[in-house]
Amino acid sequence: MESKLKPELSFGGGEHWVASAGAASIAKLDIPADLHRERCFEISVAMTVRAHAQASLPWHECRFAPTAICCGSGARKLSIRAVRWPRLSFPAPLEPGRALRLMAVSECGEGQRLTLVIDAEEC
Repeated sequence: MESKLKPELSFGGGEHWVASAGAASIAKLDIPADLHRERCFEISVAMTVRAHAQASLPWHECRFAPTAICCGSGARKLSIRAVRWPRLSFPAPLEPGRALRLMAVSECGEGQRLTLVIDAEEC
């Protein structure tokens, strides 16, 4: 299932991008490049899950890979597996001319994924 991309201006006048995958296992968000200015985004990934009533050992995991695109840049990958994981948040600086591709891949054992959201708020 493809996530929904929603660009908008935040209250402070900066950019705000959101990708909501609903109950799907993968959320993707591409933030286009700005050729004229440097930007920094506070990136948040949030997942909501519910354990099945008869679950003996429910778990969930979310792997997250942000990649700066254009002119070659490496990816930083984070992988977390935990019973409770409400939100992951960190800053992502972008040089002029670089786009940012974000992807969160989630799994859930003995439970149901309810939401998976990537949020990028300009700092």
